[in-house]
Amino acid sequence: MLIADRTPKRHVIIGCLAAAVTVLASAAWQLSTRRGVTTAFGPWELAFLRYVIPGVFMGLLLGPGGWKPASVPWPRLLMLVGGGGAPFGLFIAVGARFAPAAHMSIFLAGTIPLFTAFAAWLAYRETLAAGRVAGLFAILFGIGVLVSNADEQTFALGDIAFLGAAACWAIHTIAFRACGLEPVRAVMLVNFWSAVYLVPAVCFFGDFGRIARAPLPDLMVQVMAQTLLGGLVGPLMYMIAVKHLGGSRASLSAALPPVMAGLGAQWLLGEQLQPSVVAAMIVVVAGVVLASGVLRKS
Repeated sequence: MLIADRTPKRHVIIGCLAAAVTVLASAAWQLSTRRGVTTAFGPWELAFLRYVIPGVFMGLLLGPGGWKPASVPWPRLLMLVGGGGAPFGLFIAVGARFAPAAHMSIFLAGTIPLFTAFAAWLAYRETLAAGRVAGLFAILFGIGVLVSNADEQTFALGDIAFLGAAACWAIHTIAFRACGLEPVRAVMLVNFWSAVYLVPAVCFFGDFGRIARAPLPDLMVQVMAQTLLGGLVGPLMYMIAVKHLGGSRASLSAALPPVMAGLGAQWLLGEQLQPSVVAAMIVVVAGVVLASGVLRKS
């Protein structure tokens, strides 16, 4: 049955509102990323919008003395920033160029828990309850259904990139647990250091002309989606949800973006949901719920 709820009503309301905003921000960011890389922008340009603008702002808030916490060694900081920062965003943008939004959302919702659980087992020898293991196997089965029924070979390139993103996020999660940082501080550091190395990288690999030549409405949509929703609102709202609901219940917010992104892609981007995609979505969402550990015997 559901875990007995002893959380004060006020905290439940705040946590649920924050989780709802997290879901909306995640789905909107995924849809905008898919549209961006198939129209006026490339992965490097979207990464610039996603990390550099909030990174500069957060670097000013941190100040020079806060850019390198004394308690966090450089290797661990590099894992934190590399896993949760620009490499993660670049893998997502590259994958979105080849695979539809529904694939992106299902892979993110499903493979991130898989890779994170595996990384936690490697790093801490964590054991999982039977229900959570069943959820991970359900996710694996759903991903298998999605991949085996892909209509185009190019989808495989996108799906591989999404796997890279999931691996990055697992590294980020393990590093975050080991750093002992407050969540808000970690987000600020990830964005700041991503901005530091993205600026020269975009100068070398990207094309700022794409941003300059993009139609103003498209540019404004990407600034809102990447900078505001992806860089600031989504991460911070998820932290608030974790604070007020707890990690297990807050993680259920990962179960809804596949549905919203899939329906949104069909409505806004004209991407049809194939029966195999719908089946994979149902299985993966159920697996995410089980893997969260929120359903267990009291």
